[in-house]
Amino acid sequence: MSQTVPMKRISAKRKEETVLRLLQGENINDISRELKISVPEIESWKNRFLIAAREGLKTRGKDPVEKELEIAKKTIGELTMELNLYKKKRELDQKSKREFVDEYRCVSDPSTGMRYPVRMILRVIDYSSASYYGSTIDEKHAKPGPKGTISDEELVGTIKETIKEIPFHGVGYKKIHARLNRNLQKRGISVGKNRVFRLMQAENLLNKAPGGSGSSRIHDGSLVTESPDVMWGTDGKKFFNHRDGWCWLFAVIDHFNSEIIGYTVVKKGDRFEATRAVQHAIEKRFGSLDKDIAKGVKVRSDRGSQYTSAYYMQSMSHYGIEMSHTWAKSPESNGIIERFFRTIEEQLFKLHDFATLEEAEKAIGDFIELYNKEWMLERLGYISPNDALENYYKLSKKSA
Repeated sequence: MSQTVPMKRISAKRKEETVLRLLQGENINDISRELKISVPEIESWKNRFLIAAREGLKTRGKDPVEKELEIAKKTIGELTMELNLYKKKRELDQKSKREFVDEYRCVSDPSTGMRYPVRMILRVIDYSSASYYGSTIDEKHAKPGPKGTISDEELVGTIKETIKEIPFHGVGYKKIHARLNRNLQKRGISVGKNRVFRLMQAENLLNKAPGGSGSSRIHDGSLVTESPDVMWGTDGKKFFNHRDGWCWLFAVIDHFNSEIIGYTVVKKGDRFEATRAVQHAIEKRFGSLDKDIAKGVKVRSDRGSQYTSAYYMQSMSHYGIEMSHTWAKSPESNGIIERFFRTIEEQLFKLHDFATLEEAEKAIGDFIELYNKEWMLERLGYISPNDALENYYKLSKKSA
């Protein structure tokens, strides 16, 4: 009984090479003897090859499905590279953003074998191309004129020390620049705001305030007064503690310098507590609660039930205070007290977990004292509410 000899399997690439030899003029019999493949078999390869070639010439571009697959493969490759870069982002704790870019722009991704594009690295670490390429300019291309009296290296160290001294969380570069210049001016040095921003960005020192609370709508500036005790703003804010649940902070702010001049921290946010916060402000500013003691002061509030109650309105009238209510659904028209509430939310309530109302009351009192003394406001020229009030009385005495 004879055995069947298995047919030799030949790859598509080998068949293609054979047909190309045939088309280039080689003798089919010679090729057949060399490869030990029958002439009819080789002829069938040639015919299929020519048919496929003709069909290919009829096709207009690539198959749409193949195009989609190519795009998908490219996208997956880029996402894989970005993911690998994000994993390496933790290295920014030990190196600057510029050093990170310089290192990885010359490195190939282990998954794709492709080099990381600079634009991808910049996007992953949130570093603008202007900051990166601007910091690589040679000295010969630098701006003409006198050089600064403090080097970038020394200034970065001073910036870090300034940040450590600030008692608040997530302070922006403008306030850091103002504090920094106060310290440097003692040495007869002044640095530009843009330079501070550039160095802080390069050293990964730009902090963002936590969360995104607060409306993007702001008051138009008409609420700011030229002197103290012309207009106050008041409102209530709820906060949580574990023993007592939701509680209230009522506060009163002077529109002149954004100073908190009265407040109460209570469990029940009713009309009596809203009134008591204003009474504290009156006692602080005028020393008593006599009739018409605060005549000439306007108090701005929303139209909440506490501030439209008969008890509250009659109390304000007794002290000589004129009421000013905001428009409906328009918190920005009471924007100064709303901005303070946003500050205390970001600096205190989001960062602390209170067990009791008494613990919260002490923390709020300590924060308000620190805020009045240290919080720098751009509209005041980057000084605190207390400093602004002190400067006002100094100027008033000089002009008297």
